[in-house]
Amino acid sequence: MSGSLLLNYARLLKAERINDRGMGGKFVIIALPCLLFILALAVNQKSRHYYVSTALPFFALHVALAVQWLWPRAARQVWLRAGLLAIGAGLLIESGVGIARHHAIAQATKPYEAVLQPIAAHIPPGTRVLLSQPYWLGLADRETRSVVLALDLVDSRLFPPNSGQLRRTMPQAFDLIQPDFVLIEEQFIVGYTNPTNPEIEAGMRAFAEVLRERCPTRVDTWVEADYGTIHLFRCP
Repeated sequence: MSGSLLLNYARLLKAERINDRGMGGKFVIIALPCLLFILALAVNQKSRHYYVSTALPFFALHVALAVQWLWPRAARQVWLRAGLLAIGAGLLIESGVGIARHHAIAQATKPYEAVLQPIAAHIPPGTRVLLSQPYWLGLADRETRSVVLALDLVDSRLFPPNSGQLRRTMPQAFDLIQPDFVLIEEQFIVGYTNPTNPEIEAGMRAFAEVLRERCPTRVDTWVEADYGTIHLFRCP
């Protein structure tokens, strides 16, 4: 789908280069990337790069067409062509170094399947698991719920006084979710602090307390270099 969108967008760009009278198309060409960046700036900083990445292919098309337009016009200006070649070479080198670095990181990272297989062996299919978000994909045949759901149910910021919605306590959140297992990293249930977000810190501390009460049986523990110490608890 994304490839088809880029192809159609490239055709529109090409058509606009040929037909200078198509003002509607020009508006789309200019507006689409601008709107994507406005959306990126409107969301919280943590997720901004996800939205920006959707706009980058469109900007790459713009850059490619700009070079295509400029290159023949710079035939008599050697310095301009040399500058374009230098910029292109720099971009290729930077991209190559980045790809090599990320490839090395990927090679040094333990495969996701190898992390989840021993964990999944302790969780029967069809059971409900309250878990940290990285693990749901490896437990697709289980009924998974994110720990974030429990935190949202007790977050006062999501339940304004006049909203008419009921804010739960953490024990009530557990009653509502009814997990059979809880899969979570130790860093979130032992000495967790979050000075920039005291509401989340309070929620995680309440989560840890209720976890000890409702799910006292620790099934197993895994120490992973990439994920930290992971605990699996069974809830009676």
